[in-house]
Amino acid sequence: MNSIIKVIKNIPFLKTIVSPVSSFIHYLKVKDILNENKKYKDQYKGKRCFIIGNGPSLNKHDLNLLKGEYLFSVNSMTITKEFDMLQPNFHVMVDSTRFDENNKIFHQNMQDLADKSNPPICIFPIRFKSYFEKYGFDKKLEIIYVYPKTKTKQIKEIDFTKRVPPYQNVVNIALYFAIYLGFSEIYLIGCDMTGVVVIYDENEEVDYGGHFYEEKNKKEVKYMKELHKERSNEFMLKAYGFVFELFRLTQDYALKNNIKIYNATKGGSLDVFPRIKYEKLFNEKNK
Repeated sequence: MNSIIKVIKNIPFLKTIVSPVSSFIHYLKVKDILNENKKYKDQYKGKRCFIIGNGPSLNKHDLNLLKGEYLFSVNSMTITKEFDMLQPNFHVMVDSTRFDENNKIFHQNMQDLADKSNPPICIFPIRFKSYFEKYGFDKKLEIIYVYPKTKTKQIKEIDFTKRVPPYQNVVNIALYFAIYLGFSEIYLIGCDMTGVVVIYDENEEVDYGGHFYEEKNKKEVKYMKELHKERSNEFMLKAYGFVFELFRLTQDYALKNNIKIYNATKGGSLDVFPRIKYEKLFNEKNK
């Protein structure tokens, strides 16, 4: 049956019919699991949180100011001393490469995360549920499964008991979940969005990772460098265009629902959300 569906999906005029039906059938299979997410709805109503990206600008922030705040980390921040110091409340990973048991680097990162004494609540794609079960990660981690759509023209709702809006960047999902949790003020830091062009010339000195921690994990840097070599600038420009489109749609949704999203990143190219000075957010705390 699955092989038949794959063949049909390659026929353009049938794909528009079969793809939605196939997605709905899959949703019916996982809806009971997704329904468990309703307990998280509005748990942090009216509070503020910080979503910490891994951009190079994070090195310019005094992260000690974040102690006592509600925090989201993403991707490989788990390998850093900053992660252990901050102990984020939530951790988001959605890229398929990070759940590949044959990728020794990321598989070990996942193992290390599961073995932490006080791991955060994790937000992972439901399509990798069998991976977490196979290695017992679901027994060590509190996992929230997410089932994203593949396209949208408008974000009308963000409900983690259903399919959520699409993502192209892990920060997209972090924003959706922060909104679902009820946070009314969301601040982004380390979200540089400056890695859009990955191929400049044959210069080996090109910064391929664009992460604040990359010198701390040379194996991951090497892997990301090889991965980026497989992607053209055209591919990356289109991908980043979709990232920014989703940020804009998220901002539209936030404004309609009295949710404030600010970009407290130092520098960077993210121009969708209004900027705010990072240190200004802690003036009262420091008095």
